[in-house]
Amino acid sequence: RMLVGARLPVSLLLIQSACALLMSRTPVPLSAERLAPSDAQPVPRVQAACSAAGGAEELSTSALLDGCLRACAAVTPLTKAVYAMVGAERDASVPAGATTASKADGSLFTLADGLVQALLERLLRPLVVGIIAEEDSASLHIDAPPYVVCGLTVPAPLEPLVTAAVQQVDAIATGWGPAALPLDLVAVIDPIDGTKEFGSGKGEQCTICVGLASAQGDAVGGVVYRPLDLPAPTWAVGCANQGLARSHLRPTATHQGFLCSAGRVSPFVEELAVRMGLPMLPAGGAGNKVLMLLEGAGGAYIQDRGVSRWDTCGPQAVLEAHGGVLAQLRPFESRGELVSYSYRPSAAGATPDFEPNLARITRYNAAPAARQRVGERAEEPGQLQPYANTLGLLALPGPVAGAGLGACLEAVRAAAAAHPPEYD
Repeated sequence: RMLVGARLPVSLLLIQSACALLMSRTPVPLSAERLAPSDAQPVPRVQAACSAAGGAEELSTSALLDGCLRACAAVTPLTKAVYAMVGAERDASVPAGATTASKADGSLFTLADGLVQALLERLLRPLVVGIIAEEDSASLHIDAPPYVVCGLTVPAPLEPLVTAAVQQVDAIATGWGPAALPLDLVAVIDPIDGTKEFGSGKGEQCTICVGLASAQGDAVGGVVYRPLDLPAPTWAVGCANQGLARSHLRPTATHQGFLCSAGRVSPFVEELAVRMGLPMLPAGGAGNKVLMLLEGAGGAYIQDRGVSRWDTCGPQAVLEAHGGVLAQLRPFESRGELVSYSYRPSAAGATPDFEPNLARITRYNAAPAARQRVGERAEEPGQLQPYANTLGLLALPGPVAGAGLGACLEAVRAAAAAHPPEYD
């Protein structure tokens, strides 16, 4: 719809050819052959247990996660095609604004962010009591072409892939039956975690993150999925209270690093890496870093900068199901306590985890009324965007989360004494 004229640039012809090739391929089933060697059994197939309510079907959390994992596989061909077109836009082979836009805070939005979220919401909305997601759900329209997400019209070469993804996601939902009862869970979705990397040609660092949170706000289940990894997608799924911890990951790393932002890091983080005896290992995306912890590439992922609930809910559930921990940095630093962020919907429109005069207001976490106060410390939660994580982040793999936790606390406190965490 956005590409007009009888003669298309060569790059668009190549993208059309790639879309046709992706359309011709059936998604690879998530079978035992694609699991890591330690996982001999496939991820559980969707199974519905009959409740006492007149035979209506009640899904398990594991079954819902299985559907999310299959949905991630179903949207992968579309994600790859959008990624190719974003690259063409970056190289000026397609018109600027065909696949990307800037948000109000200046961060990047791509068609993949909107389309993947719309497809996951289509799957999950009838089966959970609420959804927390990064993009504006009201601006996602994928019922029929022309497809429009957050004001961007999907280019004609991508329409068949959107249609195919919709059909596959609907088929997954059909497997649960029309009488499936919603679970008392909230889905927390980051459709493309690492949009900056997605837009700069570092797609292997991007993940699709889906978390499931209980009514009490606990992260109880999650899927973290790298759709653009090579030679095939890599992923992990977890639900600790149902004994589910499965993955298909990169080969185990031989050296560990201190996982940190690919952008600016604070003096506190630099000092902490030295005290933990780990070399700095920059990487994009919270979900990607958690997978790197599971792959042995990361010995720790600790930061004093803010992210959002959709960045951490799914990764936290996955990491904890595999024996690790993800918690707020501030209570660990100040009291030696492991405290989770809350993933309850915020009825008051403000972040539920907050400490006055600690977090710095930034252009990314500022509520609309506080955008003129960027750089100041937030005095009340209403000055911050809902679901902003402003108390830092501590993520550790199983071995460190167990016997090594005391040494980690000692290093955190020593680093904080030398360079107080910035919490921005």
